[in-house]
Amino acid sequence: MNDEGQMTVAAFFIFTLVPLVLMYLAIHFARKSRNPAVKQSVSNTVIFLATIWYTPVLQMVGKMYDCYEDPERPGSTYLLADPKLKCYDIDSASGETSMSTQRHFIHFVAISIAFLIGIGFPYFIVSSTRMLQRSSKLNMESSLASLYQYSPSMPYFEAIQMLRKAALIFTLSMSGVLGLSPLAQSLFCFSINFIFFIVLYFTEPLIYYPCSLFKNRNLNNLSELLGAGVTLAGSILALVGALSKNNQGTVNILGIIFVIINVTFASTFFYAYHVDVKRTAEVKAALIIESASTNKDGMTTSLTRDDSISLKLAKSVKEGKKILTRLLVSLREQKGNSRLR
Repeated sequence: MNDEGQMTVAAFFIFTLVPLVLMYLAIHFARKSRNPAVKQSVSNTVIFLATIWYTPVLQMVGKMYDCYEDPERPGSTYLLADPKLKCYDIDSASGETSMSTQRHFIHFVAISIAFLIGIGFPYFIVSSTRMLQRSSKLNMESSLASLYQYSPSMPYFEAIQMLRKAALIFTLSMSGVLGLSPLAQSLFCFSINFIFFIVLYFTEPLIYYPCSLFKNRNLNNLSELLGAGVTLAGSILALVGALSKNNQGTVNILGIIFVIINVTFASTFFYAYHVDVKRTAEVKAALIIESASTNKDGMTTSLTRDDSISLKLAKSVKEGKKILTRLLVSLREQKGNSRLR
């Protein structure tokens, strides 16, 4: 193996194995600590870093499988990330492929990381959040609080997001190994995005935030659906482009349409989201000011107990002032009548 190949492999091992060791040490330290605040802080940090690390580490694993045949160097396949690194030797007589011991070891580590991180981390999220859900402990005091930033009915939706990313990365990076044509690759990506869009639409997993533009709709779900819809539209355009790959004019038009869709989506989304959030905040503020109705206990129906007590005391002071004024007027009238007599 040449020096560049060694550097590529070394970077692969460092990027995949070193974070795993550091995360294990951090979790081991958190378990030994008796301070709940330290446990929660370390757990949240590890989960946050693992979530960020999830996508690039799977992309790195995929690069270790993305090989191609070089027409100028027949008889072998080479790594796309490093064309000087040989993947397989192909026997011209039998057509059989073989790889070196180093390549076997790289494949073993790549497969282990793919299962441990690509499938293991989403499984950990699902199992942990469902256990907390069954025991009614989905609260911010848990050391796993950063995992369930979704509605209590589906706190594990982050795992579905991760599996979707893993499936897309697997399809794109493993197309050379699996021998997928551009059409098959586009079809797989479209299917993955379509299934995710359907799951997102019917489960509505995000925390509810009222939408003033569309009544009784969740603004967070609508924004997530719009993003998934744009991704799905991109998959459709890629699929049409794969079908029309021999027509360069059609491919150029599809590229322009995709750019227009993305720019339009970004501008209209941020504007509509800002307007809707601002309008919802104004409506809430108006409700706090205008809602002066009282219940049977005499407490107002404002959103906070402090506001309710303040309004009640203010009303009591005003009523007491009116009564005192009436008493003073009555006393003056009585004194005037006694003098006349």
